[in-house]
Formats: sequence, C-alpha cells, structure tokens
Amino acid sequence: MTAPGDLKFAAPPLPVDEAALTALRNRLAGRPIWLAASTHPGEETLVFAVHRQLAAAYPGLLTIVAPRHPERGARLAEEAGALTVARRGAGEGRPDEGIWLADTLGELGLWYRLRASSLSAAACCHRAAARTRWSRTAGLRHRRRSHTAIS
Repeated sequence: MTAPGDLKFAAPPLPVDEAALTALRNRLAGRPIWLAASTHPGEETLVFAVHRQLAAAYPGLLTIVAPRHPERGARLAEEAGALTVARRGAGEGRPDEGIWLADTLGELGLWYRLRASSLSAAACCHRAAARTRWSRTAGLRHRRRSHTAIS
C-alpha cells in the first residue's frame, strides 16, 4: 500500500470570484497591502503590533487579517485597540488604512490572489507548512524569504 501524499496538493486551486478580485484590485491599486491568513488566537496580537510599526514606513498600509475561525471577528476588532478596523463579515467596507478583518468563509482564494505580500503568522511553528500548502492551492508559488517587502 502506498500513501497518496498530501491531498491539498492534489486539490484544485481555491475558488475566487473573478469580478470581486478585479474590483478589489482596481480599488486598491498602488496601495501597500499585506495578508495574515488563517490566523489562530494570539497570532493577531503580533499582526497588529507589526502593522503599527509598518504603517509608519508605509502610509496607507492595509493589513488583511483572515482568521482561521471567522466567528472571532468581533473579538479581534476589539483586540485591535485604537487601530482602524473594518469587518467584512459585518458588511463593513474596506478601510482606507488599518486592518481589514476578512472574517468570512470561502474567500481565502480571493485574499491570497489580492495581496502583494503575505505572512504566515505561524512561520516559526508547526502550522507554517500547512499554510504554505494552502497558498499553493490558491495557485500561488511559495517563496521562502528571511523578510517580506511590502509593495
């Protein structure tokens, strides 16, 4: 008997609404964006802290946080403190800057394709390999870097 390997590599690319992707790309053109995808409790604290530091160097920075469990959206909005936050799951439009909580289901394909830079918030722990597979299932190539530039 042979094991088929990781089924995530055999899966088709994550779905995306092409019209929504095009509309968001047009609205966000030229903006610095980064994505923290499929985050777990506690990781967002790090993301919010990094956002605060990067925002000084990248005016208008939009950080998209897609929590692994979208029902945590309201709590994460509170945890962001003084940062500008909009919750997609609550029907709020994207903020001009700050944090956009992608607290929805079925849109990871959109977020992976939209972002210029992304962070696997668990890059230093066991979940990093799984997130690399998820970005690959969005049809994206994964590149290891010691740092990520925002563009």
